[in-house]
Amino acid sequence: MRTPFLFTRLFLLGALLLLAAGAADEARKAYELAPGDANTRLKEFSEISGREILFAAEAVRGVQTAAVRGTLTATEALDRLLAGTGLRAVPDPKTGAVAIKRESVPNVQRAAQTENSDRPQPNHKVEKGVLVLDTVQITGSRLRANSGDVPMQPVLTYSSLDIARTGASNLGQFFQYIPAITSYSTGLNTETVNSSIASGLGAGQTQSRISAQLRGGSQTSTLLLVDGKRVPLTALRNSGGNGYDLGGIPLSAVERVEVLLDGASAIYGADAINGVINVILKKRYSGTEVNLNYDNTFDTDAAVMTASVTHGFSRGRWSGLLTFSASENNILLLTDRRLTSSFDRTLFGGITNQSQPTLYAEGTGSLNVASGNLSGTTTPRVSIPVGYAGGAITIGDYTAAPAPIGGITPGRRAATSYSKDHSLYVRLAYEFSDLLTITGTARSGRREFNDNGDWRRIENVTIPVGYPGNPFSTAVRLSKTFYDLPPIVNGSKTAQEDYSLMASGKLPRDWRYEAGISYVQGVSNMVPPALDGAGGLFGISTAPAAQFTARLNAEIAAGRRPLLIYDSNTQSPNASGVLDLFWVNTTQTRLNDRVRTWTYSAQADGKVWSLPAGDITAVLGAEAREEYVSFPGSIGGQVWPVIPQRDVTSFYAETRVPIVGEKQRFPLLHRLDVNLAARTEDYSDFGRSTTERYGVAWRPFKSVLFRGSFGEGFLAPQLYRTAQQSAVVTLPASTVAIIYAGQTDLSRGNAPITGPLNQLSGGNPGLRPQLSENWTYGVVLDVPKVSGLSLSFDYYDYRFTDGFGGISSMMDRQIYAPETIVRGTRLPTDPAGWLGPITGFDGRTINISSSRSAGYSYGLRYQRATGWGDVGLMVVGEKTIAREERILPSSAPTASVNKRYVPQRVTFSAFWSRAGWDAGITAVHSGKSWTDSSNEALYPSRDTASVTRWDVNGSYDFGRRAGSDGRGVSWWSRALHNTKLRLTVINLFDTEPPLNVNGSFGASVIDMRLRRYILDLTKRF
Repeated sequence: MRTPFLFTRLFLLGALLLLAAGAADEARKAYELAPGDANTRLKEFSEISGREILFAAEAVRGVQTAAVRGTLTATEALDRLLAGTGLRAVPDPKTGAVAIKRESVPNVQRAAQTENSDRPQPNHKVEKGVLVLDTVQITGSRLRANSGDVPMQPVLTYSSLDIARTGASNLGQFFQYIPAITSYSTGLNTETVNSSIASGLGAGQTQSRISAQLRGGSQTSTLLLVDGKRVPLTALRNSGGNGYDLGGIPLSAVERVEVLLDGASAIYGADAINGVINVILKKRYSGTEVNLNYDNTFDTDAAVMTASVTHGFSRGRWSGLLTFSASENNILLLTDRRLTSSFDRTLFGGITNQSQPTLYAEGTGSLNVASGNLSGTTTPRVSIPVGYAGGAITIGDYTAAPAPIGGITPGRRAATSYSKDHSLYVRLAYEFSDLLTITGTARSGRREFNDNGDWRRIENVTIPVGYPGNPFSTAVRLSKTFYDLPPIVNGSKTAQEDYSLMASGKLPRDWRYEAGISYVQGVSNMVPPALDGAGGLFGISTAPAAQFTARLNAEIAAGRRPLLIYDSNTQSPNASGVLDLFWVNTTQTRLNDRVRTWTYSAQADGKVWSLPAGDITAVLGAEAREEYVSFPGSIGGQVWPVIPQRDVTSFYAETRVPIVGEKQRFPLLHRLDVNLAARTEDYSDFGRSTTERYGVAWRPFKSVLFRGSFGEGFLAPQLYRTAQQSAVVTLPASTVAIIYAGQTDLSRGNAPITGPLNQLSGGNPGLRPQLSENWTYGVVLDVPKVSGLSLSFDYYDYRFTDGFGGISSMMDRQIYAPETIVRGTRLPTDPAGWLGPITGFDGRTINISSSRSAGYSYGLRYQRATGWGDVGLMVVGEKTIAREERILPSSAPTASVNKRYVPQRVTFSAFWSRAGWDAGITAVHSGKSWTDSSNEALYPSRDTASVTRWDVNGSYDFGRRAGSDGRGVSWWSRALHNTKLRLTVINLFDTEPPLNVNGSFGASVIDMRLRRYILDLTKRF
């Protein structure tokens, strides 16, 4: 489709013209203001500049301003005047008036806060000379509220300053600091809460996606938004990689991140049953900013390098923002860390990682026989002699060689993989009048990913008698790693496109409207493994023995005998490319998925009626969404019988009714409000659903808020869950022995489950929609007589019916879902009553009868201005107290999802700032959690230890120093003017991640980069 790309070109051309038009300099005037009382100096500044300055006397009382001298623009002069004071200027774009207000620390669970910036978006306005609060839309409601109002649902808000203090280079890294986000992707590798370091990378996975899930929910139950709009889906064909993608959003464009810790299907639609993460981008930002971020370890070169340029303007009726970002990261090998230098984790208190190869394929490789000893020897296995290049060899040469190496080292495998990102965001708005403002946005992101590759290897490939290198009188089996051949590299490419055109304005009777169209596209080019440096051919890292032997036999029949038995640590005796055919598949599979969504929306909100307690406000809206899936250019792989498409039409309404207001002065009823919302959605494939939500906010006193809500949810199965082609995959006996170690057949006298097993995978067209009910209760306390101290506590209880899931344990499958097991005929020797042996199972997604998740979140914030600087403290925590699942309505709760599997997570941070200085310390804690052992007979299941990571950071803003760009100062002072430097040390004490009983290191808090530093430089123009 060419329309979006033509739109992008026109959009960028308009952006460049508008940015050029907005770059005219302000008039310069001579300023001579000595340091002094803010009240006096602001009045003097107003007289010289001719700008109207509005401020409350209480806000500036006791504040001393800096000196201002030189010929400057009004903006430059005001920046210097307020430098280091804790005050900031908020200009009104229409009147030109400037409001002065104190900086504030972002509230932990309150309304959205604005960015702490030299040129922030205004959140106030001036009407007839009076400064009034602006209205904002808080995530979790379609209604607008005064900035500072506390929402009825728990909302975590993080400003751009909060994000900067973590040193994060992308949103995925920042999500590590939010306890409620229990699964996230950093964009570096597969390292998420729900996976472990050194996990395998399958063909076609998209690993550089940035996503997040709340409170242990699935990847389809947390809605990810950018400015209230859905973000692209990726990797539809690979169900394990399917999910929303927040990649391509540079942090320089982010104003704040809001996290709604409550179900919101009645507000946003089906996907929001577990919560919402909304990334709010900058709007009326003025100025130019260049940011460089360098993140690396202290002992290796695993750097993450990010650069971005942001330019925004707000002049008259026009406003615009253009930001470009690029990032790249190097690879950290597993062998760079002692903990992962071997898959044998017994040295650290775990067991050998059973998912990794354990045969004698390392070193020079080995020859063996299936039973007995090799002819002429007293051993069943020998190693290939060191330096052997394929010439004449005797049995004595083999017996004289060192014993075979049976190690399990990771070789080339990486803990963090290579990725390269580019992203562009453009926003333009023109205000024709109060009745009409047109806003257009375009966002584009491109991402490339590849791992470090893996050596090609073979295991137990049959080599016939008389073949070069086989002096034995019988056929032998060869196991070896080909270090001399180009490695096999996994990779993928993804792209995201997001375009919108919106109209908004005022309507009669204080109503406002917003209507528009948006187009979102996610493209995943899921490239199967490539032979690095071998002409881009495709293959597999471990050739199946049967396939390799078959091709060897074909080569012998054709009169060719490529050398296979030799020491691969030396140069290959074969010509280049000769051995590639043993790994290259006949069909060079390429999988390309494209997911597109068109959304048409309109809504209006405003005052319905005035009551003594305040105004009844309401919002009415409609939305039509078209979802398309296609596979352009795909070759090989599964072919879907039906190309999925879905149309969804929605209507929604929400109202807030004030029952008691502050002016009515009732005892224990300082304020009482109720909120009602409903949404009806009509799916082209699952019919109509209606969800409702009710909320109440009660303030017995001004400083105490009690809030509660109840909401319903409806989630139709995602397209890949129902439409994907089903296929049968055979699990060999060796794999079954690993996956189902210690599990028995309950219908065959508890005999061990053996293979092979046929697993049915793919889409399940019989899935039913998931329903949910959410209860949330909370309290927020602004502690009396302790200015700046606020506490919050929220309890949640989520209950789901017909959820989407699967059963990993064969024991649970026999007990709770025996209909998913396939059995063969009974054996003649079977006792009476026994069933036939298990030959396979249906491994597709099924509906879980019911599940429940309950817990609580808590927060503390404290901010205080002192004579030696501003100080702040923030604590946010998340604890699960109940987590259960029932496969059938009559089933008991399954132990596999017990609450002990979910650790408590807490983030603590403290900061101090004064003048241009800013410093802080952050701790991220994950409590102990239970891990089931993959081999109970060897190591019983146990808790994985708790872990805490400490980070420190400090910054200095040179732009805060008066006169740093004037004449007569040093060149370096002028160069550092309007420059901010920040240093962050992650994992200060170099703490190692905890090891679970199965030999995997958890990466939820600490990844294998361990202690590292982040240098961040921001230059403003």
